[in-house]
Amino acid sequence: MRDRTGKQGWFSRKLILGLILVGLGVAFYLHNLHLLELDRLWRYGPLILLPLALERFINRGPLNPEGHQTLILVLALELWFLGFHSLLQRWWPLAVVWAGIVIVLRALFPDRRRALCQDSDERPL
Repeated sequence: MRDRTGKQGWFSRKLILGLILVGLGVAFYLHNLHLLELDRLWRYGPLILLPLALERFINRGPLNPEGHQTLILVLALELWFLGFHSLLQRWWPLAVVWAGIVIVLRALFPDRRRALCQDSDERPL
């Protein structure tokens, strides 16, 4: 999240991307040394996207739709990778309900920062 001076918070996408790349590099290195089997670890690959969802929740608020979309994607991919295809096929409508609840909550509790920007009488320079 950017403050009024234009600086980003410490928990940014760049930090997350860097940490993911470091983690992947270490995992590939350990695989090359035969200390880690990536075939087993690959089933948990979608969890790599989880920090991106957390970044969006922390920096943009708990009702950020992008964070919820990323979280739903992570859960769906993880179920698919772990072989729970029938569970995913049966329960996917809950993702639609989840999205609807987020939209309703955003309507009931609008973001004050966004409202302040829209109500402002200041004109850009």
